[in-house]
Amino acid sequence: MVTLRARCRADEGVCPRCGTASGRVHDRYVRRLVDAALGGLRTVLAVTVRRFKRVWSRTDGDR
Repeated sequence: MVTLRARCRADEGVCPRCGTASGRVHDRYVRRLVDAALGGLRTVLAVTVRRFKRVWSRTDGDR
C-alpha cells in the first residue's frame, strides 16, 4: 500500500463568509481518499485538515 500524507503549512485560515483571518485552531481531522491501485499497490491520500475558530464580538452582528 502507498500512503501519501499532506497538511497545510499556513499559520491561519480565512473565514469564507466574512473574510476575517484566524490563527486559533479549533480542531484537526484526517480526510482519506482511497483510489485504485497505482503500479499494483493500493493508494491512499491522507490529508490533515484544520478547523479554525473565530472569536465573535458583539459588533459582528449575525453569524
